[in-house]
Amino acid sequence: DISVFGRHIAYSLIDPNQEIEIDNLRAFATEIVDADRLSTTFRFAAGSSNLDNKARADIGHLINYLNASSNQQREVLLIGFTDSIGLSSTNELLSLRRAQQVVDQLNEVGESTLNSIDIVPLGFGAAYPVACNEDSTGRDLNRRVEVWLR
Repeated sequence: DISVFGRHIAYSLIDPNQEIEIDNLRAFATEIVDADRLSTTFRFAAGSSNLDNKARADIGHLINYLNASSNQQREVLLIGFTDSIGLSSTNELLSLRRAQQVVDQLNEVGESTLNSIDIVPLGFGAAYPVACNEDSTGRDLNRRVEVWLR
């Protein structure tokens, strides 16, 4: 929903800790401007790019969804994010590593069924928080990989 997206953008723009993330936010917005976000979100522990058990189950659901004929010709964007703890450059790499981990799991579990689907991992660090980074609950929500289709 664009109104939710708009609130998240506004939060990113007014948060003084996000100053360095504006370029990442701009790049993220450029990637998703003509894309649709799926409800599937993969979450990660602090500093980790390892998928948990729920994420492994979600991999199977996502493969089934992507194999539907209406989704065969769409590009899948797996977009990684981090909380705001740590250096921006480190967070960018970690967010990309998280997205790549999801790609690797999709390829491993989906084997040859996803051959015709273009899957692109992207990482934008702490650029687009969905919750406040002031407490552990918010940071937990911000460490994620989102699934977008275009």
